[in-house]
Amino acid sequence: RQGQDPGASSRRMVDQALAANGDMEKLLSQNSCNSAALKRFQANFERFGSGGAPLKLASGATLSSSRGGGGAYVPSNYGKMINDLIAVNAQGWMLNRYIGSSVSNVSVTRKDPAGRPLTISARYRFNQLGQPSNGTVRVEYRDGRPVCLYFFDAPGTCRVPSPGVVTAYEKGEYR
Repeated sequence: RQGQDPGASSRRMVDQALAANGDMEKLLSQNSCNSAALKRFQANFERFGSGGAPLKLASGATLSSSRGGGGAYVPSNYGKMINDLIAVNAQGWMLNRYIGSSVSNVSVTRKDPAGRPLTISARYRFNQLGQPSNGTVRVEYRDGRPVCLYFFDAPGTCRVPSPGVVTAYEKGEYR
């Protein structure tokens, strides 16, 4: 598209590959070729590719609508979660190197009516060509889960959060 960052598409592909790191191997190693899980995966993959709706569970819910739901909202350790999100995403950085556990100034800047975050901002440190530097990241939420990371150097580019970190968040592992 005109006016869009020409590297955004390739960054998104790298993000998605890093985010899914090992997922396919786990799926195949934990399920036989004729298993119900792989058949559901195939059916959902075909539906996704053709623009169809996902399969529904017996309860009528889709898999994504059933994850992490229920109960009152409990705040989490957002600094630890953002650290983990950046650490996974940084594996695809070309020049910069994330300085682990450097997240600071974490702030929930917008909340939904239930008190869940809609936007969280934080600072972090990284090495840029060997020089320590500061950066900022904004984490956007939808339906109570992180959906995009926006880094200061590409503020209009949604970087895909690690599904493993998002799932851990949904399970309450950052409380």
